[in-house]
Amino acid sequence: MANRTTRLGRNIRTFDTDIKTTSDYIKIPCPPPVGQTNGTRLGWTTDQIEQWLDYRSRWDALKPLYENKKSTRTTEVITDMNDIIKEAVAYDKKHKLYNQVAANPNAVTADYIAFNIVSGTSMADSTNTRSPEPGTKIVSIALKKSSYLMHELLVTSPDHKGRGKEEGVKEILIYKAVVAITEVAPALSTFQYIGDVSRGLIKVNHDETTQGMRAWYIGRVKNSRGEIGDASEPVGFIII
Repeated sequence: MANRTTRLGRNIRTFDTDIKTTSDYIKIPCPPPVGQTNGTRLGWTTDQIEQWLDYRSRWDALKPLYENKKSTRTTEVITDMNDIIKEAVAYDKKHKLYNQVAANPNAVTADYIAFNIVSGTSMADSTNTRSPEPGTKIVSIALKKSSYLMHELLVTSPDHKGRGKEEGVKEILIYKAVVAITEVAPALSTFQYIGDVSRGLIKVNHDETTQGMRAWYIGRVKNSRGEIGDASEPVGFIII
């Protein structure tokens, strides 16, 4: 894909390239385990993958009509295609699909290329002084506030005073896994990226179906080259 200021195209030409490339890419098998695809490897849920493929299916139905300028490219067709673009952009923003790819510690260059992700990854072109490697820098996670289906986390560095980021740290990524209240912290592979820390804080909203369960969290630091450090010790809090 061409390098653009947006990861997901906002017009018919660029969106056509992006939806075709990404929808094909997330279906490609990449075991182990058997049955895993690029989509599941990158942390997308089954519902998210199905929704993305639905955008592709609806798009494919309209594209031939759009290409026939003489008879079937109507205002209605163009409007319907632009509506799909708006829906997909809003869905990505709500579910952080592209950010999941960018933040995934197991992501490879092929993933970044498929999703047109450059900024904040190892593909970023930089002539500045190389950022320090994240090494063993870790963060500490505490529960600042808990309310109905919400946790607000305070994320700090044990080696740094205040809520600011430690030197060499560009972002602090937070991952979550939800299990039964009696279960211990699950394997790291089950944690999914949920967002970045802002000024030491991140607010996490939960689905009603998880009420009474326990949410476990880990944090990982990332430098400006997109290199991600070790996971912090998992901490778990009950979802009320």
